[in-house]
Amino acid sequence: MIEHLGVNIRENKIGLKLTVANSVTGKLEEVWEKSDRFKPLEICRQEIEDSVSERMELLKELSFDEFNAKLAEFISNHRCKAYENIQELEGTSGYYILVLDEYRQLYIGSSSDILQRIRNHWTKKTYLSRPFYDGNQMRIDVFKALDTTRVFAYKTKSLTMRRVDTLVKEIPDKFVINTILKY
Repeated sequence: MIEHLGVNIRENKIGLKLTVANSVTGKLEEVWEKSDRFKPLEICRQEIEDSVSERMELLKELSFDEFNAKLAEFISNHRCKAYENIQELEGTSGYYILVLDEYRQLYIGSSSDILQRIRNHWTKKTYLSRPFYDGNQMRIDVFKALDTTRVFAYKTKSLTMRRVDTLVKEIPDKFVINTILKY
């Protein structure tokens, strides 16, 4: 077990940080078997790995100073509090921001139990089954626990996804990994 942001995290065989290899581990064979199989499995795997590698490098090239400035402005405007020990968020209702500094990305979510929701993001086994194309984003659940470097939260009693979508739109798209739903 290791401690990260105040909580114990169990080490596992796929790792606690996103890599090209662990982004495609898992269900690729299942997805491939259900598809039309136009390409051999190994070619599909290589295309996904190349796509993930390229996307990871593109994200790392974004300006950290610009990312940090936009994040600081957002945090200030919404009176969000930084949490170095997310255990404090157990049973807490509100909005939260997961910051992935290495990739200059953030994710905004809401939950009636913020700690549990963050843990769910970190432990969910989400794998990629196809390459990224223009407009596709990496999902928060593809990243691992140690990719999250900072957590902010705003406690509230009422939660709506519409509110999350409104908050997400305040940050430039290039810095956000949320998928916006159309209402």
